[in-house]
Amino acid sequence: MNKKDTMHLIFIIVIFILLWYIVVAVSEINKNIESCSNKLDYLSQELMSTKSDISNTINEEMSKSYITKSIDLKVKKIEKKECTIDVDVQLSKLGKNGKVFFMYKEDSDKWNETEMTKHGELSYACEIKINTGSEYDYKVVTSGDISESSDVQKLTKSDYMPEQPIFNSGIRDNREYFIEIVENSNLFNHESEKSKNKAYDNIRLEKVDIIVNEGKKDTIYKAQLAEGLDDGKTNNSNRNQVNYEVSFPKRDIDDIIYIKAKLTYNNGVEYTKDITEDITMGLQDLEK
Repeated sequence: MNKKDTMHLIFIIVIFILLWYIVVAVSEINKNIESCSNKLDYLSQELMSTKSDISNTINEEMSKSYITKSIDLKVKKIEKKECTIDVDVQLSKLGKNGKVFFMYKEDSDKWNETEMTKHGELSYACEIKINTGSEYDYKVVTSGDISESSDVQKLTKSDYMPEQPIFNSGIRDNREYFIEIVENSNLFNHESEKSKNKAYDNIRLEKVDIIVNEGKKDTIYKAQLAEGLDDGKTNNSNRNQVNYEVSFPKRDIDDIIYIKAKLTYNNGVEYTKDITEDITMGLQDLEK
């Protein structure tokens, strides 16, 4: 091979290397462009999503009513059939010659209306009576120069029923399950609003039935009193904690449809609480 051919070959190799480098560089540039494009698309979508979220939040906030600063419901008296509740409302505004009404209803029933009495600049109060064991929707409505309605809120059974006990579960001798029903210590330590309310002072748990269903029918197990009141005293600060216990044969936990506790208090009030999740999860942990 003469010198001319050698130079020609070297030139071709150099050109080939340059072309290969250019192809690789262009390919890398295209990848970077595609990556940047994808990132821009992602950021654009995130921006649109954030914008939508902000818009929804603004619309949601604007749709809310701000005529009330607070609505406080406090049990005055609770009996087997009827519960009396004091309602206190703090308004943020009220038109000239305005009146204030407290509205409440059970599920699909018609609204009950009670006119509230002024006891401060923008403070109003009233008393309502509800059916013990029922749940209610409620709202505050104003009339006059400014006629508005507050947002509808929910009054649940647990909001006004006596302080619920604590449920602990276990396995005994690998033959039976047991459930301890322990009176809530909040009653003694005054750590909850209910424990500070004198309406609950003389109310105590009197009977507990545990209802177990495995798909056919309910089986009722009556809990036994494990510890009674100290010297018959009923004042929260002067009595011992009341504990109940119930046991039932061990079975496949997956066969249990539900477990409920029917709580009966000394004033006749009854409250059935679903404790399925708490009990079954506790027992499953023990069997691992």
